[in-house]
Amino acid sequence: MGTPVPSDPSVPSGFFCSNILHISGGQFSSDSDTIPLFAAQIALAVAAVQVADREKNVKMARFLKRYQNIHLTKSWNQWYQHLSNARRLKNLRKKGLAMMRNRLSSRAFLTWEHFWSQQKRQRLLVSRIISRLMNNLLHRGFQCWCQYNLRMQIAADAQDLYAQMQALKQQHQDEVISKAVRRIANRKLASAYYTWQSQYEQAKIRRVQIRRACARWNQRTLVRTFDALVTHAVERVRVRQLLLKVLGRVDNYATFRYVNIFCNITFCLFSFFFNKFSLFLPCPSLFSCCL
Repeated sequence: MGTPVPSDPSVPSGFFCSNILHISGGQFSSDSDTIPLFAAQIALAVAAVQVADREKNVKMARFLKRYQNIHLTKSWNQWYQHLSNARRLKNLRKKGLAMMRNRLSSRAFLTWEHFWSQQKRQRLLVSRIISRLMNNLLHRGFQCWCQYNLRMQIAADAQDLYAQMQALKQQHQDEVISKAVRRIANRKLASAYYTWQSQYEQAKIRRVQIRRACARWNQRTLVRTFDALVTHAVERVRVRQLLLKVLGRVDNYATFRYVNIFCNITFCLFSFFFNKFSLFLPCPSLFSCCL
């Protein structure tokens, strides 16, 4: 008998041959030796397939059980949260009751803790001050070094910024020079473009003017009507303002008369006193000219 061929066409024969060679030490053996080897390979494959199917079934069963017991899961989570809150409140109540029962002890402990923290802070400050006094020269040197380091960092940043500004300036100058060179090299094209642009703008303006003139000529009756309407509206506004002034003067005619009478009386009194005391004035001709 020859070497058995696998019945599954999708599995290559080299797979079985390589497994057989690996198990038998790299040499083909007789039929009585190859059958147990094939059986062992098949048993391993079947066991792997069974393990994979079992894992899938277990995962699917867990998912189905969780989906079926979703309400139970929600209830469990709510109960656990309620239990946690109840435990927390119970601990807080215990602590509060213990503090109320031992308030004298708690006051003493808090006072001692505050005193101990203050003493520790003062001791630390005193130790720092003593160490600074003992190492005064070292402290001055460290401060000088810090200031020098800060100045050097500022100088380095300033140099970097200056270099960046110079680079930007040089780049801008290069761009301007390159544009000028291109414009000089293509001056004929540039002049032609500018000429065409100016002619295009003039033609556009003329086209708009012609379109407006044609529209006004085609609708000259409407234009005349609109001009007459504008003139009539302006005249009505002027007449209305004049009527308002006249009506206002008529309504306030009494007030206007009283104001005129008061001005005339004041002028007469001023003229009387001026004529009476003109002899005592240094230059009565000047005041007469003013009157």
